[in-house]
Amino acid sequence: MNHKKTVSVICFLILSLTISGCNWFGDNQTRPAPVRPRIATPIPNTEQAPTKKIPGTTKLTEKQLLERIEKVETAAKKGDWSVCNRETNLLGTDMTRYSPSTTDGKSLMNIATFDSTYAKLQADVKSKNRPAVIRDLQKLRDDLKRIKNNPQS
Repeated sequence: MNHKKTVSVICFLILSLTISGCNWFGDNQTRPAPVRPRIATPIPNTEQAPTKKIPGTTKLTEKQLLERIEKVETAAKKGDWSVCNRETNLLGTDMTRYSPSTTDGKSLMNIATFDSTYAKLQADVKSKNRPAVIRDLQKLRDDLKRIKNNPQS
């Protein structure tokens, strides 16, 4: 009986292979149709994204420089010397970016009084000398007004 089952299973497998197995061996399979390339659609030209604004590359106005001086002064009046020191350092970088609005004016980088007053201001901030800091800031304001009113000197 065991022999009959084995023979019947083998016959069944052979029959199933002959009926459905024709497509298993790929010699005579039909190939799919080739993929035809599409016509390229025109891509609209998009403008390049603007570059990021890099801090320190733009010019500063007199108003922005005076705002920085005000920040240093309020920090000095409050006695917050760490903020005052940080704002003083930022004031130094802002001074190099300042450009007068008049065409024949000088930039602050080229003016010796600004450099010397700023050096005094830094020393006074480090020594936490409040009256001297306020006096130096007032001198910076006066120099800024002098540059604006008399750009030739």
